[in-house]
Amino acid sequence: MRTYYSLIILSFLLVFSIEKTTGQVVINNANLQNFSNTKIHIHGDVYLAANSTILNENYISINGNFINNSGDSALINVPTGIIEFSGDDQFIGGTEITTFNNLHFSGTGIKTLEKDVYVRQILDINDREIATLENKLYLLNTDVNSLITNEGFVSSIGDGRFSRNMESMDSYYFPLGSSDLTERYRPLEITPSSNDFTTFEVRMVNNIPTDDGFDVNQKDNDVIDYVNEDWYHLINQTEGNQAVSLLFFYDEAVDNDFDAIVQWQGVDGWKKTTTATQLQNMPPMFSSLEIQNWADFSSEPFSLAYKIQEGEDPINSITNVLGNLIDVYPNPATEYLIIKSAENFVNSFLNIYDINGKELKSMKLNGAEKSIQLSDFSKGVYLLTITNDKGVYNNKIVIQ
Repeated sequence: MRTYYSLIILSFLLVFSIEKTTGQVVINNANLQNFSNTKIHIHGDVYLAANSTILNENYISINGNFINNSGDSALINVPTGIIEFSGDDQFIGGTEITTFNNLHFSGTGIKTLEKDVYVRQILDINDREIATLENKLYLLNTDVNSLITNEGFVSSIGDGRFSRNMESMDSYYFPLGSSDLTERYRPLEITPSSNDFTTFEVRMVNNIPTDDGFDVNQKDNDVIDYVNEDWYHLINQTEGNQAVSLLFFYDEAVDNDFDAIVQWQGVDGWKKTTTATQLQNMPPMFSSLEIQNWADFSSEPFSLAYKIQEGEDPINSITNVLGNLIDVYPNPATEYLIIKSAENFVNSFLNIYDINGKELKSMKLNGAEKSIQLSDFSKGVYLLTITNDKGVYNNKIVIQ
């Protein structure tokens, strides 16, 4: 059995010149120095008390949590120093923010930031979720390659954000996602139009925009039929003012097939930004939408949307050739409706009308199954239609 112990450093300089493995480390009014030929592995927490510093010239692996009560200068600026969090479900916290030189994440579980964290050189998030909560993760290095990821992502809530400094016309990647409720990974790329310095702070919000006051039904109906109900992005340009290209990634098999990028415009609701370029890929590869030369970040919420093409009037249609392929249940329904097809929906559009023929909901269908929330519908009888290249499906549904 391995026995872990605590190493308490009080009021002197501790220098490591060989590889060292310790248990819990408490540094109180002292300096820890790690030479360039040394690797330190700490199997436990690291506590930095007042007036304490770490000068790390090489590599320190921490298996536990990191608590900084010493100030933002606790980690001395040495470009070669790497600190890796290699344990399970770790947090970085304390009373002070922390600035790391090179910050790496590995191991298992979620890495949580209980205070703001800054990274001067390289941020390697590997395949981990970095949960900033309502705090911010700042990557200060403007090199486009200063971020390394292997499908890991940054998640945030409230005012939490992931921030990157930029100073080139390269494409800067923002690996964004969330494990809250439905786990999603929906990254974003921002490409500046000049080499001038700029900073963007972003967050992927893993819920329907309506929950946050951005009603998906408040939109420009002339150009938008459907606004993504599952997730959206918050994007803010905090330094600089040059235009950029915004590239949004989405999973067509899960999210729908979108053709527009929209921005929340207050009382005007969701408005189309500008013409978007679409790149469609077969799942599991992401499809993408991109707009160029966009400079309006006066409102943070951005989402994906589409316009349904004009087609046959479903109210007056008498054909129902898709009836043997589609199942709609429960009917009567109360909270949700399931639309299930024997074949994957391809170029299929769903519409719900009231008994007077007024369209109340429209959306494009992908995949073999779709769940529709009914919280916006009053009790009553409605007409549901699905149209595609093979024909039309009509069915009366009752909402109780």
